[in-house]
Amino acid sequence: MGIEYLTTEQQISKLIEKGISIPSDAYDWIYDRLETFGYYEIVNGYGDVFLKDDHKHFIQHTTFDILYSLFIFDQKLREASLSGIEAFELTLRQTLVRVFCSKYGSSQKSYLSLSNYNIPSRNPHQLNRLITKLAETALTDPNEPYRHYRENYGEVPLWVAIKSLEFSKLKDFYASLSPELKWQVIIDIFDQKVINHYLNPIQNPVYDFDYQTFFQLVPKCKIITDWQKIDYKNNIQKRKEKIMGLFSSLLYIAHQIRNRSAHGGRVYNYFPKRLDEKPFIKYDEIFHKSINVSQRDFREGYGESGIWLLMNMFDLLKSKTAHITIEGQFNVGMAEFLESSLFVSQVNNDSVELLNRVLLEMKIPSKSHAYMDAKLMVLDKFTEEKHEIYEMFENLFQKNNMKYHIYGNDLVFLLNQKQILDI
Repeated sequence: MGIEYLTTEQQISKLIEKGISIPSDAYDWIYDRLETFGYYEIVNGYGDVFLKDDHKHFIQHTTFDILYSLFIFDQKLREASLSGIEAFELTLRQTLVRVFCSKYGSSQKSYLSLSNYNIPSRNPHQLNRLITKLAETALTDPNEPYRHYRENYGEVPLWVAIKSLEFSKLKDFYASLSPELKWQVIIDIFDQKVINHYLNPIQNPVYDFDYQTFFQLVPKCKIITDWQKIDYKNNIQKRKEKIMGLFSSLLYIAHQIRNRSAHGGRVYNYFPKRLDEKPFIKYDEIFHKSINVSQRDFREGYGESGIWLLMNMFDLLKSKTAHITIEGQFNVGMAEFLESSLFVSQVNNDSVELLNRVLLEMKIPSKSHAYMDAKLMVLDKFTEEKHEIYEMFENLFQKNNMKYHIYGNDLVFLLNQKQILDI
């Protein structure tokens, strides 16, 4: 039995049956949105998060405006993802060229030589495909600028040939570099403060055991002789491998989200994984603690994939362009979502429930800055008690000389004390 096509009028009737209120003055606007974008794209695409347990009817106070606002929010995230990843891609290309040429030179022969690469253990054929693509570009591609360099200079340098590589091939290029060159890529791309967090435990006792301080505190302890046998070079190498693993995870997640965005798929609740259903990233105590994701949160699916995770991973880089691009649209889109009719008319427990469902769907942990900012946007709708609560915050911040997101636990405590929001 086939699925019957519904007219726009029938689609609106179906919305009413599922619990969506259709005010008479909004009928034409809803009709136009369904005609323009389609019932499937808006309602089927973004309604699941607001359904009751029966998966047939919407929870109380769900409006078409809210579904459409989430649809637009996702659209903005998709556009920001493409722009942010493109900015990162440009940096990655230049870094790969700079690092490779510093070791092997810039001649065409160098980047077409298999001996200048490491064969990836997981997928040994990807190196052959990479070299084949570079060879086709250098030797036979009739398009500019490759033809110009081939005819006028006798070869196509790597900084030109690399323009022909799509993101997946750039990922393969990095995977095929020696550990020495991979680390050089990390140094060039990552924020130096982030690298210090991983390599220098003295500066980060919260994240790692401070062996030297331990030795100073208990200099006569018998166990010291065993601790002193630790091979510090190996320890540093493990830390380097941890950062390189984190960067490889970033490449995989960025690649998947880029492809999803380019084909118009939903990204706000998209969580790409490996073929074996395991996440691309392992729990990293330093990185995940910095974004307020505990090991328990990670086991529940937080901080293992998705656009929110990618946004925070881009913040690890020297260039903040990709991070700022996605974060900016995230904040703008979330603000616009909260400006939907329900939130404008009245902020109450129902509106908080709707917001909670979206944040949960995006796998944003409750202690994160993004979660807190979204909650504060809802709080900002209050008028009578808002100034009193802000004054309490201000006194707390002045006392501790801190910004609110650093003292987030106290902010949550104050909100709970006032019983304004259930954070």
